Amino acid sequence: MTAFPDKRAARRAFDRAAPSYDEAGLLQREIGARLLEHLDPIRIEPRRILDVGCGTGAHLEPLGHRYPDAHVIGIDFSAAMLARARARAPWWRRFARRGPLLVRADAERLPVASSAADFAFSNLALHWCDPQAFFSEASRALSVGGLLLFSTFGPDTLKELRGAFGAVDEAPHVHGFIDMHDLGDALVHAGFVEPVMEMETLTVEYADLAAIARDLRLTGGANALASRRHGLMTPARWKRVAERYESHRRDGALPATCEVVYGHAWKAAPQKLADGRQKTLAACALIHALADRGLDVMPMKPVAAGAVMHDGGWANEDTIALLRAAGRDAARASDVNPVLLREPMAPHIAAAREKRTITLEPIVEAFERLRAASQFIVVEGVGGFRVPLSESLDTVDVARRIGLPVVLVMGLRLGCLNHALLTADAIRASGLPLAAWIANGIDPEMAVADENVEALRERLGAPLLGRLPFDPNPVAPAMARYLDVSPLLGESRA
Repeated sequence: MTAFPDKRAARRAFDRAAPSYDEAGLLQREIGARLLEHLDPIRIEPRRILDVGCGTGAHLEPLGHRYPDAHVIGIDFSAAMLARARARAPWWRRFARRGPLLVRADAERLPVASSAADFAFSNLALHWCDPQAFFSEASRALSVGGLLLFSTFGPDTLKELRGAFGAVDEAPHVHGFIDMHDLGDALVHAGFVEPVMEMETLTVEYADLAAIARDLRLTGGANALASRRHGLMTPARWKRVAERYESHRRDGALPATCEVVYGHAWKAAPQKLADGRQKTLAACALIHALADRGLDVMPMKPVAAGAVMHDGGWANEDTIALLRAAGRDAARASDVNPVLLREPMAPHIAAAREKRTITLEPIVEAFERLRAASQFIVVEGVGGFRVPLSESLDTVDVARRIGLPVVLVMGLRLGCLNHALLTADAIRASGLPLAAWIANGIDPEMAVADENVEALRERLGAPLLGRLPFDPNPVAPAMARYLDVSPLLGESRA
């Protein structure tokens, strides 16, 4: 099993290497240039490009030159590397309509909304990540039909160095790298189609082992494995490693093998809706359905976990979607989303990582302001009816405090009957009314979906507003026509 690098250790290594990276990174630039050449036979016209792991920005210029109408976003987890990227000459004034946006972020948590980009480029960043998480996040960020093009190192990379260390001790001194066939499988699992994988072997020659170690250090390639030995290696042990490596010397030079993997694939249309999308889609459709009845509707997202860059600031993409559904300016995100957490995880954990405590007061204050300024408020929850927000607070407390009736959104899939009935019991036990429910078709392959809807209609004891059909690329206004909001307005159905 391949161990992945410790992100904090890797980030520190790249921060230290930033001043020397451009001068020392000859191999990285050569691989990047070869990766760019893979674009020559590919015809795309992207509007937004992500350079994931952009480092010092070496590829921002060629990407901007090749696609002058696209907005390029450079993303890297090292602040020092991004500072070097910002210091580059303003090449974009010659080639592009506007300059690149540079953002510090992890490749496994891209700071962009879902389907926001058409092309993701990544040179030698993948092996610093969990590849499945990397591909899944790229898939989320790309629109359907979007292109992912990447390079990474394969298993034979630094095999001589790995063998020399292995003859001295069993500690991990050199990173492991994933086979390209496994990467192809991971691409398909993440929702990509037509993966194309290529491999080539490059050999870099050095005078001695010290030169290899220096090159790795100056380009941020030092050992960042969590299980690495800490502290300096003794001179005697280092001498043994060097002696072992000497067995590879040919024609006066020590070789360092680099197995380079190039890959590209296309984002496929999803076969199911993600759990989070079903709730936001239903909320947006409900907003449209109410607005179609002539009501002034205001959305609210009391707590949101997961932020993306939007118009130069941080916002939650569900919040943005809700505001757009209501015809409101997305710049008002902070008005309708009083608690925004940067990381997409359980809110109480995300808040603890930010050294914050979620309280009711700002949520209630925001709700009262919104209620005074609109006829109807649609409040979207976070993660479910009962989700911890702090040691002493959960989402049930929020629902009780603002006192609105609850609309249950149920994704039609295996297990939905149990989930829906237990949630309905929890809602009523909290003292809140279950006003209605919506059936959401998130899985087109679900067996006996009609029978499941009928079973819930008989047992939930609340009116069904409608059943949203499965659509891999749903549009909320179109979904609104499947909803009858009469029960929410106190009207009897015809």
